[in-house]
Amino acid sequence: MNEEVKELVARPSLCNPFAELEMQNIMLRDQKAELDEQLLGAMQQMFKNAEAKTSELQNLLKNEVTRIRATLTNNENTYSVQLVKDIVKLQNKLKEFTQLDNEQIALIEQRVTGLLQNYQCLTGSPTKSIVSGVLQRYIIEKVLTWANAYFKLCIEDLNKKTHNELAQCNKDELDKFLEGNILRITANLYRSIKEFSKRRNGEDELTHVMGAKIHQQVYAVLGSCGFASVDHLFVVKAVKTLLNELDKYRQFKDQSKKKDTEELASSIILETVCIFHFKFQAQVPVVEYHFFESRDKFDPMTMECIQEDDEDGEKQFVEICSFPLIGANIFTLDKGKRQIFSRAKVQLRLDSSID
Repeated sequence: MNEEVKELVARPSLCNPFAELEMQNIMLRDQKAELDEQLLGAMQQMFKNAEAKTSELQNLLKNEVTRIRATLTNNENTYSVQLVKDIVKLQNKLKEFTQLDNEQIALIEQRVTGLLQNYQCLTGSPTKSIVSGVLQRYIIEKVLTWANAYFKLCIEDLNKKTHNELAQCNKDELDKFLEGNILRITANLYRSIKEFSKRRNGEDELTHVMGAKIHQQVYAVLGSCGFASVDHLFVVKAVKTLLNELDKYRQFKDQSKKKDTEELASSIILETVCIFHFKFQAQVPVVEYHFFESRDKFDPMTMECIQEDDEDGEKQFVEICSFPLIGANIFTLDKGKRQIFSRAKVQLRLDSSID
C-alpha cells in the first residue's frame, strides 16, 4: 500500500466522504498496473514461443527440402544408371531385329533405294550394314511418331469427356486412356504447382522442388510399367503396323526365322516408348536425343562408329545415324554442362568425298 493510500486510511472518513472511494480507485489503479505488467510479460513470452515455433518449422521445412533434393539426386543417379542399361538393351534388340546377314532374308531393292534416299544415303551399292542402320532409325522414328499421335489423341478425347462420362466408362475403355490420363493429370498438376509457387509468396522452398519430384516419380513409374500389357491396344496396333512396314523392304525365305525375328517387335516398341517418352522425363534435367544427319562431320565426342574399319573416322562423314545421341543439355554450347548417356551410333560414308 503506497503512502497516498495510507494517508487516506488514516483520515477520518467523516471529514472526507469521498476518501474511501478515492482509496479504492488508487487500489484499482495499482491492480491494473500489476495486471498490465503481467499481460506484457505473457505477450512477450508468447511472441518468444511463436518465434521459436516459427524457427522450428523453418528448420523442418529446410530439412525436408534438403531431404527431397537428396532424394531427387539419388533417384537421378539410380535412374541414370538404369537408363544406360536400358539404352544398350534396346540397341542390341534393334540390331538383332534388323540384321540382314542371313541368307534367308532378301531385300526389296527398289523400296530400299527409296528409303536410303529419304535419309540422303548413297544408293549405289549400299552394304547390308548400312541398310540395317537405316531400318533401325526408321523403326525408332516411326514408333515415336505413332506414340506421339496416340498420346495426343488420348488427351484430346479425355478433355472432351465430362467427369460423369468418364465414370461410366468400363474397364476396357479406361485401359486405353490410362497412360494418357496420367500424363494429362501430371502435366496439369506440374503447371499448377509451378504457378502456385509464383503467385503465393512464402519463405519455404518446398513448393519449388515438389513439382519436380512429382514429375520425376510419375514418369519413373510410367517408365517401369507403362504399356506393360502386350495386348494393350496401342502395342497390338503398333506391332502389326511395324511388321507391315518392314515387309515393304525385306522378305524372309524361312518363315521360322521370320517368326523368331517378329517376336522382338512388341518388346522393341514397348522399350522405345518407355525410354524416349517416359524415362527421359524421369531425369533432372530432362534427357534429350538427337539424330545426326548424313554428311555431318564425324565427332568422336558425340558419335560412335560401329564399323570395324574406322581408323580415319575423324576425317570422315556420317552416312547413317542408326541410334541417336542421348544426354542432358546436349544442345548447349558449353560442353562442360553436357551429360552424355549414350553417343550416337553412326556408320561412316565409305566414299569420304562430299558432293
